[in-house]
Amino acid sequence: MSSYCYSAKDQILFLGLTNGKLFQYKSKTLDQSSIFKKGKDPEDTPIDSPHCHKGAIRKIIYARM
Repeated sequence: MSSYCYSAKDQILFLGLTNGKLFQYKSKTLDQSSIFKKGKDPEDTPIDSPHCHKGAIRKIIYARM
């Protein structure tokens, strides 16, 4: 892992890896107070893009649309 971004409001954690891959972890339901609670399994989703990084992802900025 080389970078991360966490949105408490949306309960989403983004992880950027040194190999250029980006992952998103999101709560399964919005009523959970945190994706980090013991016993709660977040959904993990690799994010693919035609313009993927070839090196480490060093910064992530999350902007709601």
